[in-house]
Amino acid sequence: MNFFNKSIILKKNTILFLSIFIAVFFTTCKKLEFERVMDVRTDEIKISGTSVLVYGTVLDVGASNIISHGHCWSRNPEPSINDFNTNLGSVIMTRDFFSKLNNLTPGITYYVRSYLYDGNEYTYGDVVSFEITADDIQFVTSNIKKLDATSIKLSSSTKGIGSVNFSNHGHCWSQIDPPTINDDKTAFGPFDSDTTFDSKINNLTLGRYYIRGYLEAEGVIIYSNTLTYESLITINTDQITPNLDNTAIAFGTIKSLGVNQIINYGHCYSTVTSSPDLNSTSEHNSLGPSNQLGSFSSELTGLVSGRVYYVRAYATDGINVYYGEIKNFIAN
Repeated sequence: MNFFNKSIILKKNTILFLSIFIAVFFTTCKKLEFERVMDVRTDEIKISGTSVLVYGTVLDVGASNIISHGHCWSRNPEPSINDFNTNLGSVIMTRDFFSKLNNLTPGITYYVRSYLYDGNEYTYGDVVSFEITADDIQFVTSNIKKLDATSIKLSSSTKGIGSVNFSNHGHCWSQIDPPTINDDKTAFGPFDSDTTFDSKINNLTLGRYYIRGYLEAEGVIIYSNTLTYESLITINTDQITPNLDNTAIAFGTIKSLGVNQIINYGHCYSTVTSSPDLNSTSEHNSLGPSNQLGSFSSELTGLVSGRVYYVRAYATDGINVYYGEIKNFIAN
């Protein structure tokens, strides 16, 4: 066989091979299909004081419509949509987004991640952890206003609450410094934004008190500065009962104590002046020291029948004398 015939045979074989290859290729090859899947990324966390912003990126919306997206967070290392979450609505294309978190407690580690939801399933981004402190919350108690002898009103304000939710707030007070929420207190319940609140405190009758505001969040307690209030001795003049033997029984009530103890109390009385006191123009009796609230009585002696007497209760701490209202009666 010469070279020319060999070339013809080779060309025929090549054409046959190519024909078989093309036939097999077009009968067996399938079109390559790429399935799009939802994909989301959790980006940076920005913490400013107690305000927390979390960012995310929608990397792919998948083949279905995204009906909601946002962030979810929890104390659980794997937060889900069943925990605290934001819902930023539907999305039809890749985009960046952010959420402001709430319901946070200072000093607790939280975990957060982005999510997408297409109506059938959730896709989550990576988990990121963070923690906030209460150091930047400004919490001030001020403006004690005396309402009467035993009642006051005071005010507190907050600034920089940010993403923190508090379960309770109010004022607490005690005669021991510092007061805590285990002492007497007012309670105004939960709040989640900066606020100003007032408390009216009654029955401050025992001298020196320490008072401050409190914020409570799941066992974490934040206190304001402490103020001091000092009650004064207050005493009432009550009923006067004349007797037939030139005496009378006078009644009174110690309503509140001061910082200094009462060293003497009783009644002073006079026919000379309508404002009896402890000076030489008035008579008085002495019941001695007291550190108790409540009613008392004393005897008025040496009275002159038919005369008008002016009486009032008194108490002294050795520095000041405190008087009740003036009453009068006619001796028998």
